[in-house]
Amino acid sequence: MKKVNKVLTVGATVLLSVVLILSVLLGDVTPAPTSKETPEEFFKGKTGQILVGYGPGGSYDILARLIAPFFGTYTGSTWVVRNMPGGGGMGAANYLYNAAKPDGLTIFHHGPLGLITSQVTGEAGANFDLRKFNYLGIIGAGDQELWLSTRFLIRPLTR
Repeated sequence: MKKVNKVLTVGATVLLSVVLILSVLLGDVTPAPTSKETPEEFFKGKTGQILVGYGPGGSYDILARLIAPFFGTYTGSTWVVRNMPGGGGMGAANYLYNAAKPDGLTIFHHGPLGLITSQVTGEAGANFDLRKFNYLGIIGAGDQELWLSTRFLIRPLTR
C-alpha cells in the first residue's frame, strides 16, 4: 500500500507542477498575478472546481476525486469535484466555454474524443470551440480502436 501511495503522490506532484506551470504561462487560464503575488498566494484559501462531464462513480470521477486533495495540499486551496453528466461531457464543455469564470479555478477533466466528434460534425448542442480551451495536462493515455463489420465498404488505411 505504501508503494501505491508513493506513486500517487509522485504522480500528483508532477501533474500539479505541470498544471501550475502551464497556468502561469497561459495567461487566460489563471489571471496574471500582481508582481507581488506568487501562485501560492493566488490559490491560498480559494475553492476551485474540477468539472467531470459524467456521473459519479465512473473512472473520470474517481480520478478527479483522487487528484483534488493533492491540488489542495500543494496550493493551500480547496478543490471540489462537480459532476455534470449529459451528452458525453458536452454539458460540462458548454458550461466551461460559456459560463465558467476564467479565473483559474475551474478545470475540466474529460475524454475528448466525443467532444471532438461533436464539434467537427456540428452536432446540435455543441456550443463550444475546443481550439480555444487551454489544455493543461493528461492523466493517462490509451489507444483508440474502431471496429466495423466486413459488410461496410471501408478499407483499412494501412495495407
